[in-house]
Amino acid sequence: MSKTLPIIILAQNTILAKEILTTIKLRFNKKIEVIAVSCDLKLKEYLKKLFTYKIKFISNKSRNEKKIIEIIKKNKINLIISLQHKWIISQKLINLSNNNIFNFHFGKIPKYR
Repeated sequence: MSKTLPIIILAQNTILAKEILTTIKLRFNKKIEVIAVSCDLKLKEYLKKLFTYKIKFISNKSRNEKKIIEIIKKNKINLIISLQHKWIISQKLINLSNNNIFNFHFGKIPKYR
């Protein structure tokens, strides 16, 4: 196994992202390498302070799924974490992650899908 766990975060919730990353670090006992984040500006600024290396930021203003898929393929991502992501995650994205995708969504479905 590799020493790092490359992940992508699809998120909008800053507090939840921090808690999930801390939990993953403790659970997997390895360095997390956040390759890319699709988020709003508030979370982007928070993550810039949290990590000392460069992270690819993908705007959440539009779906940007093609860019996310390119990054997954190029970086051999092992894990995708979705935290209140504002876009529906396609089956293609789920398949690319080998079903290693965790979606945290707190709205009532289907009203707030």
